[in-house]
Amino acid sequence: MPSISPFAAVTTAIAVGGIVELLRIGRRDSDLPPGPPTKPVVGNLPDFPLSEPHLRFAEWAKKYGEIFSLKMANGTIVVLNTPQAVRFVLDTKNSVTADRPDFFVINYVTSNLHLGFIKYGPTWRTLRKAATEILNVKACTRHLPIQYAESAQLLYDLVMEPEEHYTLCHRYSSSVVMSIVFGQRIPQMSSQLAKGLAQNSADLDHLVKPGNTPPIDLIPAFKYIPERWAKWKTFCNESRDRHRDYYDDLVGGCERRLQNGTGNGCFIETLLERKEELGTTREMIMYLGEALVEPGSDSTKTFLQNLILLLLTHPHVQEKAKNELDKVVGTDRLPTLDDIKDLPYIKAVHDEVNRLRPFGPLGLPHSASEEFHYNNYRIPKDSTIFINVWAIYHDENLFDEPNTFNPDRYLSNPLGVKDDVDIKEISNIKDLVFGAGRRVCPGMHLGKSSIILNTARILWAFDILKAKNADGSVIEPNFMDCHPTSSNAPAPFKCDIRPRSDKHKQLICREFLDAMTTTSLFEQELMDADKEFMRNARVKAEHVVFE
Repeated sequence: MPSISPFAAVTTAIAVGGIVELLRIGRRDSDLPPGPPTKPVVGNLPDFPLSEPHLRFAEWAKKYGEIFSLKMANGTIVVLNTPQAVRFVLDTKNSVTADRPDFFVINYVTSNLHLGFIKYGPTWRTLRKAATEILNVKACTRHLPIQYAESAQLLYDLVMEPEEHYTLCHRYSSSVVMSIVFGQRIPQMSSQLAKGLAQNSADLDHLVKPGNTPPIDLIPAFKYIPERWAKWKTFCNESRDRHRDYYDDLVGGCERRLQNGTGNGCFIETLLERKEELGTTREMIMYLGEALVEPGSDSTKTFLQNLILLLLTHPHVQEKAKNELDKVVGTDRLPTLDDIKDLPYIKAVHDEVNRLRPFGPLGLPHSASEEFHYNNYRIPKDSTIFINVWAIYHDENLFDEPNTFNPDRYLSNPLGVKDDVDIKEISNIKDLVFGAGRRVCPGMHLGKSSIILNTARILWAFDILKAKNADGSVIEPNFMDCHPTSSNAPAPFKCDIRPRSDKHKQLICREFLDAMTTTSLFEQELMDADKEFMRNARVKAEHVVFE
């Protein structure tokens, strides 16, 4: 019988051990949350949806319950499917779930200073403190004049170019947030400022989509591939330059206004004046502005586009809302935020749009900095954690007919849920669209006021009807047709938007003219084409008011 040499025995043992260890990669340990079956080495990588992942995640939530896991090679994704799970994992355990996954590509493009994506640590805390001090509820009241003024232009634009409603919602959302943050407004979507913002937002949306860049966060070796063999690196470098140049110019504009004594009180001007007190650098301020502008613009735009689509397909909701507005506000003035407390159905419409078509239906993922347990399941250190907002907002255990647009559900229950649901257990449900834990959106208060104000004003001002083809046939909108971004916006659609009366039209134009006193404060850097646009807009509005 031949003997086995010690070297061969050791080599064989190492090889067998290596194979066993390799086969462990991708396998779900028994103490992890349940999930779809895994494959050796790759785990659930082949199962991960590259488009509309929230829909697949919702299917898995129905099958696996309030929490499930996915194995991505040696990494773990944990998905939270109930408000209770979100509250414990991200709120109660916020000290160990405030981190983000690596996001190598995004952080490279934004110089590792983007508040939404950077790792939890001293830089994040400095940026977060600056944002919350200047964007808290009390501080946000100083920005109300420009919010009202931009809303006035949105209504005016819808009077003059109703067929462009989809783009006009985008203009409003971009302009209001750019005015508040950088003190420069966007009168029209052809503005260079608007084009740059749209390009930068598109860059980030492209980079966060699975498949557009290698899985560097799973396999860091990809970052060392030479650029000549990696077109994604060229895109990242070009995007990095675009971001830096764009936001550097905007901060420069704020600095010039402060030097000239013509500041308008925008967010970045305040940060520049307080940067020593807050411990921020110019570069930190620059990218903090970006972190507020891009998601703020996208979320408001998405809400307004979904609002118009849902009102278009539910005329009975329009009728009920207008009856309430006519009773409370009347037809001699436009609604204001002070009216909202007396407009429960308008609030219900707002809440139902947010529920049925939430912006960012999976939010931005968190990361666990330590291992912990939830309901006997182990949440590993470095696991990636998603809030399954879409699944929660469409959960049949919480909502009657969750796929139906029904604002009335909020009239009988403040959270819109079934009568047998304990609302104390899910009191956080409405705000999940803004995130949770220490990473909740710092611009939440501004965002809420913008969308509720325009919900009331659009319903007060317009009838939203189905458009017709040249032959008179009705164009039926496709509610399920979504824009190919991560924001859950609808695809462009046609509708017929008309002022409810000549009186409404005149009041809208008068409000727009009055708003020019405010908007002029944010037009100091306008290009000639934008100045001409505003001059022409004034003439058209005056013609309506004084004809």
